[in-house]
Amino acid sequence: MTKRLRKPLAILDQAKADWLALSIAPSSFSQLCRAYMFTSETINEGSPDSLLHGASVASSWQVLAVTAVSYAGLAMLVLVLSAFGLRLLFRGVLAAPQGRPGRAVPDAGQPASATDLFSAIQYTYLVPLSMLATVANFCGLVDITAMPLLADIFLGIWRLCAVFGAAVSIAALPLYVLLRPRYHAGDAGIAQQQQHRLAPWFLLYIPGIVAASTASELAAILPNQQASSMLVSGYILWGSSVVPALSFTVVFLKARLGLQRQPNVHHLVLPLSLLSQTALGIMTLGIQSQRVWADSTSGPATAPLLLGEMAVAAGAILGMVFWAAAAAWFVSSHLVVLLRTTSPKNMLRALGLLVTTRIVAFPVASFAIATAVFARIWRSMAALALARLLLIYVGVILSGIYVAMIWSVGSAAFGLFACRNQQLAEMQSQEAYAENDDRRPCLDRQQIETAESTDAGSARQLYGTL
Repeated sequence: MTKRLRKPLAILDQAKADWLALSIAPSSFSQLCRAYMFTSETINEGSPDSLLHGASVASSWQVLAVTAVSYAGLAMLVLVLSAFGLRLLFRGVLAAPQGRPGRAVPDAGQPASATDLFSAIQYTYLVPLSMLATVANFCGLVDITAMPLLADIFLGIWRLCAVFGAAVSIAALPLYVLLRPRYHAGDAGIAQQQQHRLAPWFLLYIPGIVAASTASELAAILPNQQASSMLVSGYILWGSSVVPALSFTVVFLKARLGLQRQPNVHHLVLPLSLLSQTALGIMTLGIQSQRVWADSTSGPATAPLLLGEMAVAAGAILGMVFWAAAAAWFVSSHLVVLLRTTSPKNMLRALGLLVTTRIVAFPVASFAIATAVFARIWRSMAALALARLLLIYVGVILSGIYVAMIWSVGSAAFGLFACRNQQLAEMQSQEAYAENDDRRPCLDRQQIETAESTDAGSARQLYGTL
């Protein structure tokens, strides 16, 4: 049974954490489309302050397209999480034998390699992020007031991800400090310490920041009493994650730019997600605080109206600061990626790699959503035009990701088909060899007799000469 299961389930062994980016990208793109359409309606004509009442913001085909993309992201999320679940379920079948020759058995006391550490950080970062992106997207897409059960499901998912994000934010710094002394001295130990610093530890704080921005989306559909406690939780998550995340970002960038002459594309774009989500979270929390705390019965005990106005003002100012930092990093990272080589061919190759890398979609989409919200708060036409360009750019990235995925799947299928044809050709050649097997001994005997007679004649000729 094990031998039969190994071949069909071998593809699960190739499942990686960045597969979750395939589900995050459509959800982020759908959320970006809704944010852009509502911001455009707010600046040009004026609209209510809730996306639930913005049915006239977009035409029917735009709503249908956004809905289709959203459900595609949800289906992709279910498929990827199911693949990870099957991989864990059949872990004993997929695991390599311990005594396999040519493969060293890992030592229990040996520290994890940089690849294992980066993979663990990716899983911790992408699994809650994919669920939070889906919740934030469907909060503005589905009429939650008509389906209270769906609201409870979304609230339960958010609470789970928020608790997980808070726990990871608290444990990230102790883990970073405790793992470092495990590396041995010598050249190998120094190399492992460098890989330890190269790991993107700041990604562990992003689920808490994304949970804070998702809290503002949930606050828009919940009653004011629950929305008030949701906003307080969002502010706590945001404040507990921002400062250590920025510190680890500086460590990450210093290690990457100092130890690598040509850093990878996604490593340069990854800090953009932190800055963009930080700006987005504080701006959306301020908007919802002004709305929710306007009701004195559901706001804080001390001056709820004043705190609501202060929250939206602080969100506008801090959001502008972090958005400016994200914009500067967006331009700088793309310039470094494109101008690190002087060859036009390599520039096009770097640009193609940038728009087909799965992990790049979420940082760029986060910056685009933050730009749309920034344009809405400050009534900026320039920011709205930039959001339009970013919307096109994210669409190109999304198309490139799925074209690359379809190409890789087609190449794998073609390789499998070619391998099958090669196996059939080998089987046919073996059958032909078996049919001619009776003649081969006679031919071999005739060749042997000819060789023996030739050797005997040469020996007689040599004897006669002597």
